Amino acid sequence: MDSSSFAIAGIEEVEAPAGGADGIWHRYVIDNGKAAITGYRLGTREQVTRFALDLAENINARAERGHTAWQSRQKK
Repeated sequence: MDSSSFAIAGIEEVEAPAGGADGIWHRYVIDNGKAAITGYRLGTREQVTRFALDLAENINARAERGHTAWQSRQKK
């Protein structure tokens, strides 16, 4: 992967968000040096790590194919 690829920058256990289900929650951060994506996920550290890895791989694969989640607010 090149330096602009997303990778896990951190995972930490956190309190459940307001209205969130009971259980163990984690905050994950994936980063590519230009942008960071932060999310919260219910599950074990291993489950959240696997989710964050899959998410980073999915975003990187889309970028390689030239797809982006960015969309202009202007109508065509």
